Amino acid sequence: MHIEYIAYPFLFIAIYFEVFLLLTFLGAEGRTSRARSLSKRSPKVAIIVPCWNEESTIAGTIRSLLALEYPKDCLSIILVNDGSTDGTALAMEAFAHESRVLLLHKANGGKHTAIHLGIEHATS
Repeated sequence: MHIEYIAYPFLFIAIYFEVFLLLTFLGAEGRTSRARSLSKRSPKVAIIVPCWNEESTIAGTIRSLLALEYPKDCLSIILVNDGSTDGTALAMEAFAHESRVLLLHKANGGKHTAIHLGIEHATS
């Protein structure tokens, strides 16, 4: 008896099963069903970003946070300008139209005071 008679059916079944899994998990229906189930069981999360003189990096940070694959209704981003002396406040204002973004401004008091202000305004 040749080994091919045994190996080829198992190889066919393995490849068939792998293609089935790839189509199931990577197909549009699989992505939407995973997103729905993730939304049902995902806790609400608030990300607090204390900012002090972050003009050159804050826009990229906010874009990265908005691009997270997390249910949009469960994620809020709280930006706290801690008395920046550069254009951080103006860079933050560019994202004021985003419903998930809350902008807060305060006098400089250190990172811990900015984080505490963010916690006070968090609803998650």
